Amino acid sequence: MKTSRLPAISEPTASRPTLRDLARSLNVSHTTVSRVLSGQGADYISEQTRSRVIEAARQMRYRPNRAARTLATGKTGLISLWMGDLFRPYYVRTMQHVTREIEGTGYETVVYHIRSASVSPASLFTAADGLLVHDWGEVVESYLEYEPYALPLVSMGVQYTERTDFVGIDVYPGAVAAMQHLVATGRKRIVFVSHHARDGENEVRYRAYCEVMTQAGLPSEVVWVDLTRTACRETVRDYLAGNAGADALFCLSDDIAIAAYRAAHDCGQRVPEDIALVGCDDIEETQYLETTLSTISLPIPEMCRIATQFLQNRIADPTIARQQIILSPTFLKRDSS
Repeated sequence: MKTSRLPAISEPTASRPTLRDLARSLNVSHTTVSRVLSGQGADYISEQTRSRVIEAARQMRYRPNRAARTLATGKTGLISLWMGDLFRPYYVRTMQHVTREIEGTGYETVVYHIRSASVSPASLFTAADGLLVHDWGEVVESYLEYEPYALPLVSMGVQYTERTDFVGIDVYPGAVAAMQHLVATGRKRIVFVSHHARDGENEVRYRAYCEVMTQAGLPSEVVWVDLTRTACRETVRDYLAGNAGADALFCLSDDIAIAAYRAAHDCGQRVPEDIALVGCDDIEETQYLETTLSTISLPIPEMCRIATQFLQNRIADPTIARQQIILSPTFLKRDSS
């Protein structure tokens, strides 16, 4: 049995090895090496050749010269993902799905954290071939106003703009279904728990809440909380301690609902016997509480898949017609309601 042997590779020198150095050492084309290292060509480049290229790159300590590639091709090889708090499970989930979709396309994902809607467009990370923006439709609007030659961009999520390609999520029908479920189960004092940063009373989930409560002839009641779970737990605990009779909490997000769940336990209230809980987002943690959390499941995997495809289409041909789609959520009834 014959075994293939890698050509002798010298110790790394002060000069940085290039793709052509790597190709020359293996006696293969520069194009073959480039495709293997960018994750392309799996259908027509043999596994043996791929293994040789990867091993040679490791031994030669080859690292892509991104600046040289950008100068030569006019492309950075980067996709910039703009999103909110990187430590919130909701955004972590988006980051995971986007990076999986981008993997193997020849691009790499760079995540840029947007801290507020008032961020200066001049400070946004745009050293990329395209942009994916999760929520933060207002930031996209500011960027488009500021930049006359905007990069290919896809706006996605619950908060999106229609001025560019977008993959929107219309959370309204899911919120209506969640509220109708609470009313149908006999809940009479349903409280909406939200934070001011999410558009306050203009938020679509709040609108759905008010409409269903009005139709049912029930009074609306809102508790405004901070973004952190600790502060939210304290606020909801104080509210429940001073407002006997609330029998359901409809929460803007699962993060808020989880904090409210702990606040209810702090007050000696049983979920769902004494108080029902519904969240929104369907983060994984909702399935691991002692009482699993009812939630509005947002189609994040589908959103990321379509958005990355839209972006690649736009990069390949900037002249194509605008790409737009609206996705719908699903209300998941679990033990908490």
